[in-house]
Amino acid sequence: MKKIFIFLTIFLLVCCKPLFAQETENSFVPTSLAGTKSFELTLTRSSQNPITKSITYVLKIKSLIDSPKTEIKWKSDQSIIFKPSHERFLSLNEGAIISVKATVKPKASGTHKITATVNSWQPGTNYENSAEENITLSKDLVVQPVSSEYSTSVIIMYIALLIFSAVGIFVLIKLVKKGSQKAKKWLTPPY
Repeated sequence: MKKIFIFLTIFLLVCCKPLFAQETENSFVPTSLAGTKSFELTLTRSSQNPITKSITYVLKIKSLIDSPKTEIKWKSDQSIIFKPSHERFLSLNEGAIISVKATVKPKASGTHKITATVNSWQPGTNYENSAEENITLSKDLVVQPVSSEYSTSVIIMYIALLIFSAVGIFVLIKLVKKGSQKAKKWLTPPY
């Protein structure tokens, strides 16, 4: 049992080295509109979670104006659910750079357009800029093309499940043996 455990540990460390490296992100269309003098936006997608199928997006905002009341909105069709983890309105000074995250939970396959819009509410006028990305999901709600990080995460998930199952079965067998000996002793009538 010890040899199997050591072998599996070495196997996981060798095969899963990319997961311990610095987190890599797939950068898509940094939106920096020349005609807009309000914000520079960069929308970045992280790898997909193999258990929940959720995708994390990071929106990097560089403010080119003073904006005391800045609103960030995430939009898509009805089959995409967003969980923004930022305040509804932010205060940004000129030159400030912030990053906000949103978690996307897909509900249907197909091609979906993810849009992040930053709106500065000013007296007399509003300034708006947006960044967008199209993602294609398979029938299993996996982003296409499948990234190597996602494939590695799925393999690790299955190996961990096998290890926990083996440990659970081993513990269950030991408990049944010990419990059956006690039950046999308890059920034997005294002579």
